[in-house]
Amino acid sequence: LGVSSSISLYRSPITEGYRSKMEYTFGDSTPGGPLTLGLHRPGHFYDILPTPLCNIVPEDFNSLRKAVERFCRERAWSFYHRATKTGYLRHLVLRAALTTGELMVNLVTTSEHEWSAMDTSEFLRLLHNLSLSLPIVSVFHTTNDSVADVVQADTLTLLEGRSYLEERLFDLTFHVGPFSFFQPNVQGAINLYTKALDLAGDLRGKTVYDLYSGTGTLAQIAATRAQRVVGVEIVEEAVEKAREASQRNHLANVRFVAADVLDELNRLADLGDRPDVVLLDPPRQGIHPKAIAHILSAAPERIVYISCNPTTQVHDLSLFTAGGYRIEQVVAFDQFPRTKHVETVCLMSRKD
Repeated sequence: LGVSSSISLYRSPITEGYRSKMEYTFGDSTPGGPLTLGLHRPGHFYDILPTPLCNIVPEDFNSLRKAVERFCRERAWSFYHRATKTGYLRHLVLRAALTTGELMVNLVTTSEHEWSAMDTSEFLRLLHNLSLSLPIVSVFHTTNDSVADVVQADTLTLLEGRSYLEERLFDLTFHVGPFSFFQPNVQGAINLYTKALDLAGDLRGKTVYDLYSGTGTLAQIAATRAQRVVGVEIVEEAVEKAREASQRNHLANVRFVAADVLDELNRLADLGDRPDVVLLDPPRQGIHPKAIAHILSAAPERIVYISCNPTTQVHDLSLFTAGGYRIEQVVAFDQFPRTKHVETVCLMSRKD
């Protein structure tokens, strides 16, 4: 790909208790064994391992996982069997806002058992009686009858508190809902976003597209420097949170669109809208080749590509370089200490 310089690695500011979101799964660690709440054993589709001493999450997560597992065992609730597509318990999703010190709890079940007012009362009593370091500000119950092993909502009920966590970065405030994407290592993300915007260069008087913008964190930071920013994200809840945050942060020069990136690039091109700088932070599967083609047609001066999957990033970079861009710099961030994963940031510029 023409990368001639060495790749710098930036370490995470913290290496323990950094992960701000976990999706625990209900199941059993051995066939027919007791109900277990934990994580999938690597290479095994059905086995669930408890994680009592996990050191990459806040200690409150370990306490909550253990307490909810016990709570569900006492009620003899069954877990969802993916083979038979029967059962009740699916996931426990925990989130923490580590810049402000807040917790969110989301219990995900099927609709096999009707969640009652008594269930709510007893579940909240359990949470209230726990000795935690951080306060729980949001409690949800989600029903999900999808056969896919993903956390999604057929219904979403706020049992107590408010509907979001609050994070603060770069003197801006962000609300993170139960299905919003937010960097799981917030302290590391501050360093990552600082570097990404440094690579983007001087944004004064320029138009910036932030594609796959999530809850709009990077777009809003960019808006403090650029003339105009357009954020595109397919998850409507994340876009709503981004719009609310931009109003709360008094940023009138940023606009968020709930749409597929490819569709919105088509629409913007038809309107004659062109970016000077494009920021990319796609999901693990990377960028659709047709979307890359539209980005190439827009011919921005600079492209900054953030990736949580270097394998797909390399594939995408080959399309950008074949389309007339040169790789100027690549840096890596240890966003996930104690794991094999790394996040990379690449700056590209037009060859002409």
